Amino acid sequence: MQRAPSAPALYAPEVLRDIEAELSGPRFRGIPLGPALNQVCMIELYYGRGDWSRAAHWKDWGRRVKHYLRPPCGRGPIPPLSPGRVLVIWRSANYRISELVLPVVRELDPRQCSMFCASESMTREVPVGAEALSWKAIPLDRAAWRAEYRRCRPEWHRRLRGLCRKHRLPRGAFGRLADHMMLASQCVASSLPFLKAARPRAVLAECDRDFTSSCVVLSARSLGIPTYTLVHGVLNEQAVGYVPVLADRVFCWGELQRRQFLAAGEDPAKVVVAGCPRLTRELAVTAAQARVKLGLDSRKPVMLLGTNPTAPAACLEMAEMFCVAVGRLPGVSAVVRLHPSERLEVYAPVAQRYPAVRFTSNSDATLDEALAAADVVVVPNSGLGSDALVKRRLVIVLDLLGLPPGHGRDLVDLAGCPRVTDAEGLAAAAARLLFDDAARRECAALAERFVGDSCAAFGRDAAARIAACIGGETAGGPG
Repeated sequence: MQRAPSAPALYAPEVLRDIEAELSGPRFRGIPLGPALNQVCMIELYYGRGDWSRAAHWKDWGRRVKHYLRPPCGRGPIPPLSPGRVLVIWRSANYRISELVLPVVRELDPRQCSMFCASESMTREVPVGAEALSWKAIPLDRAAWRAEYRRCRPEWHRRLRGLCRKHRLPRGAFGRLADHMMLASQCVASSLPFLKAARPRAVLAECDRDFTSSCVVLSARSLGIPTYTLVHGVLNEQAVGYVPVLADRVFCWGELQRRQFLAAGEDPAKVVVAGCPRLTRELAVTAAQARVKLGLDSRKPVMLLGTNPTAPAACLEMAEMFCVAVGRLPGVSAVVRLHPSERLEVYAPVAQRYPAVRFTSNSDATLDEALAAADVVVVPNSGLGSDALVKRRLVIVLDLLGLPPGHGRDLVDLAGCPRVTDAEGLAAAAARLLFDDAARRECAALAERFVGDSCAAFGRDAAARIAACIGGETAGGPG
């Protein structure tokens, strides 16, 4: 047997698809659990952020024992909900998620919605009139779950060991994925009786490929409940992480995403162009206000780097290149804004060497405040680039060796954003966009055409389109 690498390179989309397909059997109570592994596979294998150390291996082993003996589910009776409502899965209080989900709830009418929240604290933040409960309130029949889990586990583990050998997955991948299979079986085992008791007329997820959402959506579909999903971000090449769509309908942002879904093999009848409720063309604050909040000189132009979660070495390379480029542009302020899942400690080695560059966590400023402060936004392959173009900020794509080009390719090929591969190129491109009016106008015109293709509607208009589709298709549904 070939020896698995201890620090693997990024794994190709084909590997992720093979893992999902192979671990979709045997089915747990008739439901394939392979799709529930999408999130962990994307983060840890595709983006290379998995911790495969010996210490992590033993922690995973301990978690598997703990999750088997004490499943992280509720006890007691199933919480009562009014039947016939739309069950909306709200998986995070982060504003990027909240501002996508809550406008749709308001358009559906909160009195017609039940909110399935990731935490107890979030249940207190739902719109007035909506019912709410947390994930941990859903009980699990532990004896029944263990009996079915023990039936499926030998075959799951056999297939998983085969996948580890076939794709040379890193040491520790077996334990990590086996634990997620166990958790997915628990989530399905608790979701099925809950959905039967709640009798929602539809289920709406913000991302049907998220761990908990996928289990709930798959369970709802097995019961004949209509399911819908929003799109929480931009699609990368081959729509990795977004396909196959699990819900009956996916509400994409614009014609660009529709083409991407269809190219990835989705049924055209599934894909509805609706726009993005989270996005608006206007900024909520002025540039001066935003720069004051971030501690920047309001008189200087500002460059903003929006990082993307990936392997630590790539993160540091990205930040280093940005800081070196800024150092070649006298009179320019610079900010590095981290992705919500990242921590400032990862970037400490670079931040210490470049004290003039402001490193900020994602919560230090809202998206509007960060974009309002910036004149030029630098991204590797993240959706922050599209957000910046929507807000009429100019964008440069930093193409790092070894990182999937992802959405960065669309920004370059379709939106006309400059592509750079080193600090010298970044400094030159930034100088043009900051100080050359003709170059700014040319890039802005290309960006506007891209925005029109990438998003059909914004804010409340998009939320109303989504609510109208759900309402029209589910009128008189269960309940």
